[in-house]
Amino acid sequence: MQWVFAMVMVVFLSGIFVMAKSGSYAYRDTQTGLLFPDRLDERVFVSVDTYELPSAGYRLLYTDADPSREWKANIYVYQGGVDTIPDGHQDRTVKDEMIMVIDSIRKAESLDMYRNVSLEDAAVFPDQGTIRFLRQGLTMEFPAGPVPAARYVSELFLVGYCQRFVKVRITYRQSEFSAETARIEPFMRSLIDVLVSCDPLNSPVNRYILGAIKRFRRTRTLDG
Repeated sequence: MQWVFAMVMVVFLSGIFVMAKSGSYAYRDTQTGLLFPDRLDERVFVSVDTYELPSAGYRLLYTDADPSREWKANIYVYQGGVDTIPDGHQDRTVKDEMIMVIDSIRKAESLDMYRNVSLEDAAVFPDQGTIRFLRQGLTMEFPAGPVPAARYVSELFLVGYCQRFVKVRITYRQSEFSAETARIEPFMRSLIDVLVSCDPLNSPVNRYILGAIKRFRRTRTLDG
């Protein structure tokens, strides 16, 4: 009975521990151990939304430090109801997910949420590395935007990692294309640095629980 009570207290206290330790980061994923910082390169964390459906995961929003620049990056981390998500960009599971993402944009276009959507050439980013994303560029107009006829670039990135899909959508004015093309790479490389820290077995909750179990066992041994 003491063992059961101890385990309940460990789980309860682990939540307190995570909240207490999360101040240094904009967002901490307690399941994977991912730590999202206040900044990714020059871009600033704004908010996080956790979806009601667990498989939908969460979305983080980063924007430019200069509020006058129309630039934003939405980072989605989710499972999407898929049992096994292989690491990388080459598996059919990841490629099919990208097709579904593009189909959802086409669907939004049919509902007049976007207009004149045009797909650019698909690619892989970066050229080399442990984590490489499928990359798909699009241009479009936002009828409800501040300048409805303005053209925007929307860059999609998708990879499977740590049993999650990681999808990034970066949107900015097409007139800023030359400048933003150079700035996307350091932002994405900063994100890759975050992803390589993924370790579900070494997440804050699991580390705390395992430590508490060891301390409890040690106490029982000393007590005879």
